[in-house]
Amino acid sequence: MVVKESTSNKLILSILVIAVISLFLQFGSDQTFAVMLVVNILDFAILILFGLEISLRYFSARSKREFIRKNVVDIAFFFVFVILFAYSKYITFTHTAYELKYMPVKYMILRNAFFVIKIISRFNKLNVVIKNFTKNPAQTTLVSFMGVILVGAILLMLPHASTTKMPVGFIDALFTSTSAVCVTGLTAVDTAARFSLFGQVVIMFLIQCGGLGIMIFTSFTAYLIGSRVSLEDKLTISYMLDERDMSQISKVLSRIIYLTFSIEAVGALILIFSFSEHFGFGWKPIYYGIFHAVSAFCNAGFSVFPGNLEMFKSNTIVNFTICGLIILGGLSFIVITNVAQNFIARFKNYIHAKKVRVRKLTLNTKIVIVVTTILIFGGLLIIYALEHESQLLNYDIKTQYLAAFFQSVTLRTAGFNTIDMTVLRVPTYLVMTLWMFIGGAAGSTAGGIKVNVFGIIYGYIKSIIKGSTDVVVFKTAIARQQVSRALLIVFLSISAVFFAVFLMSLVEDADLVKIIFEVTSAFGTVGLTAGITPTLTAIGKLILIAMMYLGRLGPLTMIAALAVYKKDVVRYPEGYVDIN
Repeated sequence: MVVKESTSNKLILSILVIAVISLFLQFGSDQTFAVMLVVNILDFAILILFGLEISLRYFSARSKREFIRKNVVDIAFFFVFVILFAYSKYITFTHTAYELKYMPVKYMILRNAFFVIKIISRFNKLNVVIKNFTKNPAQTTLVSFMGVILVGAILLMLPHASTTKMPVGFIDALFTSTSAVCVTGLTAVDTAARFSLFGQVVIMFLIQCGGLGIMIFTSFTAYLIGSRVSLEDKLTISYMLDERDMSQISKVLSRIIYLTFSIEAVGALILIFSFSEHFGFGWKPIYYGIFHAVSAFCNAGFSVFPGNLEMFKSNTIVNFTICGLIILGGLSFIVITNVAQNFIARFKNYIHAKKVRVRKLTLNTKIVIVVTTILIFGGLLIIYALEHESQLLNYDIKTQYLAAFFQSVTLRTAGFNTIDMTVLRVPTYLVMTLWMFIGGAAGSTAGGIKVNVFGIIYGYIKSIIKGSTDVVVFKTAIARQQVSRALLIVFLSISAVFFAVFLMSLVEDADLVKIIFEVTSAFGTVGLTAGITPTLTAIGKLILIAMMYLGRLGPLTMIAALAVYKKDVVRYPEGYVDIN
């Protein structure tokens, strides 16, 4: 009986979420064929789930007559809902666009109001369900990101968030909010031209939340106002940071926040002075400096300038400041802390005669730094070699190398650009796609499969070539479990990108190379675009939204949130499969 009640509560929650999304789609965007198709699919899903919820409770009740007596309002509403549903579908498929827009309004308002009342009436029971749900850190992470994305979309749909005071459509608002929270940078509409100062500030706040991790941000806020961080929140934070020592969570949390704001503050100050040369002294360079510092360190790639950062392609200070913020944001807090402790100890030993114990660089730090360095300078040389007679031809030699270096760094999943990304050569797109797929470091604000995984895969391939049973990197053996997880991440990531590319190729009329580039950019939370994102259909945008969400959380987090684990009690015999 408890299981049935829990299932019923989850169904009601699901119905409410779908109903709200359907409402925004119906009235928050242009009524294109794709939008109407999605709305109708969601409405049918609501009907099925509503009927299933009533049926489950009816058949699990001990007394059917008693159930009908106690739930007469729910049953009556269900039949009214079916009639209104049939009527709204009749209007949808038989009447004009004007009637279609205004006739089902009462039906949708009544439907959503009823679901809200049902949620309130079950609040105590749902509170138990939510508490049980949040015991799983992966599920908490999944839901918290989804919640902030939806709230961000609602805020971006407000008239005050638009420069024209005309609300941004739901799909475009959801796309922008997802891109900001998942620190991607892909945009369906021009950020500078479409969003007002209020809208841009909302985007910046979403970037900061997504870059730090929502649970980290909210927990630190609770810490500042003197509230205790719950055990569930500590479990979630430890899961996100891969920190095993729960007693150190508060210290690690404080260090991360202070380090983040310190780096962003220094970057913002440098950018403010540089932007002042272009925009004069006033609030504009201050705002631009803060926005781009947050966007760069969080590897988001959002810019409030037309053409992103193309106007600063020859500005050495802006280029190196943005690049520095991107690199630091993509290294992870654990690596930065480890390097800082190592450097400080060595510096003290150099200055003072008394020896201080040096904190050694960990294997994780070595892999991150070496792979990141190789990718940055390797990308610089490859991009310059492929584009110096094409895209970079009309620039002076300094700007050519500066632009090649900047684009190589921004492939760490930042998404800024100082050159036109829509006219690159096919080989350049392919190399950039691989670099974006690899991404930055685990535990950082960057996306991709992570340089840590790439380092483990390199060690695994080397062990196979040498015929060794151990996977060794920097004279240190990697645990088999970590190798298996790394291989699984690569497999799932390739599968997700392939499936998204396949779907995009069905619904979008664009070059396959650019589709692959766009999908990988979304999955790697990079934000670079080959120019096709603003022209995508609603379905294409929804595919990229899903890829940004998956890329930010990671395929293993999604599996951990959705999987139901059962312990094997049977040991099966081993077999042999010929793979040569």
